[in-house]
Amino acid sequence: MKDRLSYYSSVFNAVEVNSTFYSPLPRTTLAKWAKTTKGRDFLFAVKIPGSVTHDNLIGKTNEACNEMLKFKETHLDYLSGEGILGPVLFQLPPYFRAEHMDKLIHVISSFDRDKFTCFVEPRHPGLYGNKEFQREIERIGAYVVAVDSPEMEIQNNMNNSSGKQYMRFHGRNREQWFKRGAGKLEKYDYLYSKEELGSFAHIISPLASKGDEIFIFFNNHPSGKAPANAMQLMGMLGSKIHTTNQNTLI
Repeated sequence: MKDRLSYYSSVFNAVEVNSTFYSPLPRTTLAKWAKTTKGRDFLFAVKIPGSVTHDNLIGKTNEACNEMLKFKETHLDYLSGEGILGPVLFQLPPYFRAEHMDKLIHVISSFDRDKFTCFVEPRHPGLYGNKEFQREIERIGAYVVAVDSPEMEIQNNMNNSSGKQYMRFHGRNREQWFKRGAGKLEKYDYLYSKEELGSFAHIISPLASKGDEIFIFFNNHPSGKAPANAMQLMGMLGSKIHTTNQNTLI
């Protein structure tokens, strides 16, 4: 297909950009996104670079702040100015624990966030559903991602009170998730059943009815399972929710 983004944005109304975690994108790429999606109800949720969240956050916090400011100026400000920026995602490393909280707060507080909605996804099991962690994140005007995975089912770590929801569905392939040596394709190879999707719709529908802003991303990407599940859930919800598969646009 000549222009995948044009087709993609005709089906879904948001995408999670994963490529920014690994390297910066040229301005020409961002401009192409804006041109392709102009006039459509379509937003880009953007992942913060790994140089901020993984390489420098804990050991070199000031450097993480510098990297964050640079990314804001080169990526977030442009996308925001074009009216296509969705949530900003800070995905934490698995070794980030509660005792590192002050470093994360320092980084998130180091830049002007008035134009941005920031979400934090913990990866350490001790932070899933952790109310104190959630309170600290919300205290600085950010929010916690609700995750569904073999480690934590989404109904046990919902952020129900904020009016803003970011949900990431990684699949429930327990055998491969905890298997030593399993690769990403194996870990995320899972198709949610209609019954599981129905339980998600049961959680999401009341939030949508009360006006919450909701972003939903499926990360069970092998063999096209993510878009299949996303479209199934959209059909169940029957409303304009930002629901899509996790993807990288380059």
